[in-house]
Amino acid sequence: MGQETDEKYVELIQRIGSNLFEVQGRFLSLDKQVMAQSAEQVAVSMEIYRYMINHYKPQLEEMEFLLQYENPLAVIQSYWPKPDPLLGHTVMKKIREDARAELKERQEKAASLHGKLKKSARDIKRENDRKNSGKEKTGRTREKGR
Repeated sequence: MGQETDEKYVELIQRIGSNLFEVQGRFLSLDKQVMAQSAEQVAVSMEIYRYMINHYKPQLEEMEFLLQYENPLAVIQSYWPKPDPLLGHTVMKKIREDARAELKERQEKAASLHGKLKKSARDIKRENDRKNSGKEKTGRTREKGR
């Protein structure tokens, strides 16, 4: 891994760990009946954290995608519907696809904006050339008329 990838991985794991700590805190404050109903959600959160620590092979685009959210654990959990340790690779593949799609969309928007700016610059240049061309003709005509 490169330095940027290492730094982003550390930041991501710290944020997911913090998110997990919050989930656990909320879980422990629930009454027993609600706690029993929420156990699966906490199990998924724990599973995600363990996967990210032990099995995840950091990909820069995935990490950048996840780090744009305050709660990347919740984002991963939205892809991870139930407790299943074998889902990790499948989930991260889907996140990678979504990250690439988002990047492509941003690039297309940037290219579109770039094209519009170039067209506007050409239009302005043409208009200025047209105006300057008219001034030169007008200036010559005045000199001839004098």
